[in-house]
Amino acid sequence: MKLLFIIGSLSHHSVHLELSKEVKSYLESKNHEVSYLDYKYIPYVNQDIFFPAPEYVRRVREEVENSDGVIMFVPSHNDTYPAVIKNLMDWLSLPNIEGDHHIVSNNMKIMAITICENKDTNVLKYLEELCDEIGADVLTTFKTPIHLKVDYEKLQEKINQFLKSIA
Repeated sequence: MKLLFIIGSLSHHSVHLELSKEVKSYLESKNHEVSYLDYKYIPYVNQDIFFPAPEYVRRVREEVENSDGVIMFVPSHNDTYPAVIKNLMDWLSLPNIEGDHHIVSNNMKIMAITICENKDTNVLKYLEELCDEIGADVLTTFKTPIHLKVDYEKLQEKINQFLKSIA
């Protein structure tokens, strides 16, 4: 299976990036192909450049579309997802060409993972609402407090549940 990772932090030292490396190792040991989406240069959504979509945006959409599933590692910023995620999802909810009805987000199958300060964070709830609004499906979620050791057994169960649902 071809899986695409989206890291919701652009930091090279993100705990979400570190966790993604563990998940990547696990998935590759099960013979899944894993790649990371590089979207750091995607422009801010701007009606002046919707159509035709910028080349960089088209490339990002193509990577998402060519994956079997997306695993998002989403930090909580002020109890919601980061602005870079909102911007990315907004671009994925638009067609490449004006009048085209093919929208990448309508076919997205997502697992969302967060490491958070507060176990009561709403980041996953808000992400699910955003995805619902743009036609993407969040099939599985996993949340763990930053001060606790990640329960890898439970995380692997959730990953396997996600893989089963997109097979």
